[in-house]
Amino acid sequence: MQTLMQTLKQRFRQSREEGAPAHVIADLDKSYAKEKHELLKSKHQMQQEIVTDAVASSASVPNHQRTSSHSIWDLLRRYKTDHVHSNLPAHTLDNASPDPRI
Repeated sequence: MQTLMQTLKQRFRQSREEGAPAHVIADLDKSYAKEKHELLKSKHQMQQEIVTDAVASSASVPNHQRTSSHSIWDLLRRYKTDHVHSNLPAHTLDNASPDPRI
């Protein structure tokens, strides 16, 4: 996909430099833009799958119960509520210090 995009970009540049008809340049530009969009879309989809898989595996969800990518926020909420425990005391006061001089 990326090599096709590079080829289209090179053809577009050559046709502009050689003074090709406007419809040829426009067609090459549209083809290049379409391929660029498809490449970005596929990269984005791959990144979403990687994040979803990482969150699903860290949330200890079995493979047969793995949810789709549209519920990633549910997975993040489940991870936050089930696995995070604070080391801070339940109640703190301003200027609470173990130092007796304060």
